[in-house]
Amino acid sequence: MKTINILIALFISLFTISCNDNEYIAPDELTDVLWYTSIFPGNANKVLVGKTVSFMDLSVNPLSHEWTIEDGNYYLKTGFQPSWGTDTLKQFINDKISLINTDHTVHVLFLKKEQSKVRFRNTFSKPVTYKGTKPLKAVQEGNVWVIDTTLVFEVTLPAVTP
Repeated sequence: MKTINILIALFISLFTISCNDNEYIAPDELTDVLWYTSIFPGNANKVLVGKTVSFMDLSVNPLSHEWTIEDGNYYLKTGFQPSWGTDTLKQFINDKISLINTDHTVHVLFLKKEQSKVRFRNTFSKPVTYKGTKPLKAVQEGNVWVIDTTLVFEVTLPAVTP
């Protein structure tokens, strides 16, 4: 019995000594770049005049980020349904934001015909790579790493049927 008590005391002592918080090494800060559009992956970037596309920045730990649209297109406030008509969607235009938006999620109403561009620009503290169908590596500018890409959309008029 005396031996068992000694072994238990020894085990408890070893367990207590082995639990030392000073030995914990925190993992590096995670940094990654990713964005999403409401256009189904693999489909061409085509949209009808008067329709919307939503964009979401899913990047991890960016220092800054922004979306930029061309004049003639507009950012929308939330609360609309994408299936609504152009006149109803125009009521949701966000007058407080011009062409550059720093929100993580944006909704763009395309009213400019032919080609329209949406620019996505993020800065990071370390290099990142977008691993989509067309990989994109960050470029160093000063002491930050920049992902800067432009998504091009073909904006067409709806087909008219007689």
